[in-house]
Amino acid sequence: MMTRSCRKNGQLRLSPVHNFKRETASSPSVNKRLGEHIRDLQDLLVSCGDKGGILYKEKFNNSKPCILSEGQWFTPSEFEKFGGKEKNKKWKTSILYRQFPLQTLIEGGFLSSPSFKQKKIQDEESSPVGRDSLGQPQCKRALFTSSGSTRQVTISESSAGEEEEEEEEEKDTRPVHPSVFQTPTLPVSCGSVNGVLYKRRFASGSRSKSIRTEECWFTPEEFVKQELTMTDGHWKKDIQCHGKTLNYLLKKKILMAHCRLCSCNHCSTTEQDLLDEKNDDECFICNTECDLLCCDECPRAFHHQCHLPAVQDDSLGEKWSCTFCVLKINQRWWQSRHMTEEEALDSSISQLHCQYLLLCMYKEDIEHVFTEDPTKRISGYSRVIADPMWLDRVKTKLQNRKYRKLGQFVSDVRLIFHNCHMFNKGNKFDKLGSRLSEVFEREFKSIFNIQ
Repeated sequence: MMTRSCRKNGQLRLSPVHNFKRETASSPSVNKRLGEHIRDLQDLLVSCGDKGGILYKEKFNNSKPCILSEGQWFTPSEFEKFGGKEKNKKWKTSILYRQFPLQTLIEGGFLSSPSFKQKKIQDEESSPVGRDSLGQPQCKRALFTSSGSTRQVTISESSAGEEEEEEEEEKDTRPVHPSVFQTPTLPVSCGSVNGVLYKRRFASGSRSKSIRTEECWFTPEEFVKQELTMTDGHWKKDIQCHGKTLNYLLKKKILMAHCRLCSCNHCSTTEQDLLDEKNDDECFICNTECDLLCCDECPRAFHHQCHLPAVQDDSLGEKWSCTFCVLKINQRWWQSRHMTEEEALDSSISQLHCQYLLLCMYKEDIEHVFTEDPTKRISGYSRVIADPMWLDRVKTKLQNRKYRKLGQFVSDVRLIFHNCHMFNKGNKFDKLGSRLSEVFEREFKSIFNIQ
C-alpha cells in the first residue's frame, strides 16, 4: 500500500544553483528557461574546449557546416576537433551553449537532430593525400563559406566515424488529420497488445512509464515486450498510433521528451518517484490529484473518500487492494455459476458487488449530474418527480445496510435513470442518463453472470 501527498502536477523539483550560466536545472523549468533564450534566436554562442564560435540554427537544421569560428566554417564534429575535444567523439556533449550541451537543446526540441555523418570526399582536382602527425590517413573535404565559395579542410579519418544512430525514414503514405494527435492521451498498439499513451508522462522517452493498460503502466520498451510474437521489436517503429509509428510522432513533435536535465517527478530516478510511476496520477473516480491511495494490484489510485468502501489510514496494512481488484479475485468463484436476472435480484445483498457497481456509476458521472439531491439544485423537480433518488443516497443506504436483497439496491439505481428520463425527455441529460443506465445494466449482468 502506498499513499502520496499533493502529487506531481508535472511541476519540476529543482536543485538550487546560483546563476543561469552554471545551472543544471533551475526554476521553474529548464525547458521554459531555455525556450525564452533560444526560441527567437537565429544564432547561438557556443564553445568547445578553448574555442568559441557562433552556431547558425538554420544551417545546423539542414546538416550544413554551421559553426563559424575564427573566420572558418565547421560541422559540429569538426568544431569538436578544433576545440581540442576530438577524443570525445561526441560533439553533442562536447559543444556547449551557456554550459548546456547541444544534446540538451536537441532533446528539449530547440534544435533538430540532423545527421552530420562525415565521408571521404575527393576534391575534383585532388585525391586523399598524406597522413597526419599520428599516421592517420587524411582526406580533403569541401566546405561552404559565408560567401558561397568553397575551401578545403583536412580532416582525420579516425574522427570521421560519428557514432549516431540513423533511423529509418518513415514513408508518410497514409494521411492522418493532425487533430487526432492533439488529445492528452493517445491510443497505441503493438501487434495484438493495446494501451493508452499519456503525453505528459512521456518524459524520459523510452524509460518513462507512459503507456497504461488495464493491468499495468509500461515504458515503451516494456510495452513492446508484451507482444510475445515479437522477438526483436523496437518501440519507435513497432508501437503505432492511428496507423503512425512513435518515430513519426517524435519527428512531428507530437511527442516530446523532457530536457535531459529536467528533474520533474516523471524524469526523477528517486525510489519514491519510480514507485509513484506504477500508479495513476489522478483519482480513478473523480480524476483529480492530491493525497492518493495506490492499489498494490493494479494501476488505479483513489482518494480515501472516493473509494468504496471509504478507506481510513489506520485500517491499512502493508498491502492494499481496491474494490475492482478484490471483485476480480472473487469473480473466479462467481464465474462457475450462472443465474437468471430474477435469481440475482432475489439473492441476498452483496456489499462488494454493489460497491463495485456504484464505483462504476461515480466514474461515469463526470459532471456529477446524478450524485447529489436534485431537489436542492433543480427548481420544480419535486412537482414532477414523486420519489427522487440519487447516487449519494444509494451509497448511504448501502453503508447503513438498509438493503436486504440485491433487487432493492438495483431498483433504487434504476429509479435514478427512470426519473432522469421523465424529467428531461429528449435533452442532453436524458441522453446522459441513458448512457449511464446502459453501463449499469452491462456491469450488473456481467458480475452476476446473468444469462
